[in-house]
Amino acid sequence: MSVREPKKHELMLVQYLIEQAEIQCDLIGLKVLDMNDGGMGSIKLIDDGSKRKCGCMVSDCRFIDEDNYPVIVSLFLDENDQLFELDIWKVNLSPTIKFPIDVKQLRSV
Repeated sequence: MSVREPKKHELMLVQYLIEQAEIQCDLIGLKVLDMNDGGMGSIKLIDDGSKRKCGCMVSDCRFIDEDNYPVIVSLFLDENDQLFELDIWKVNLSPTIKFPIDVKQLRSV
């Protein structure tokens, strides 16, 4: 897996969760790395490449996938309050079929 630019739905989810957390984060030049999560869609949010540790979850939301299973999306910061991870967990552990394209499809957890 290689570092890449975020996909449209990933950027929308990160922006939405940042707004929900009422924090300030610069997304210009954001790079991501796919995580090995069975196809659910979790990504590491890359900054300067330094070693970091997960700090805390700052916000989350949910949506219903096309197969009617809930998907929970959580935004984590590192120990220095920088973007760290977008964790995506589908309750039946199957791959996510379709991500929302609009924040209107997201709900608070």
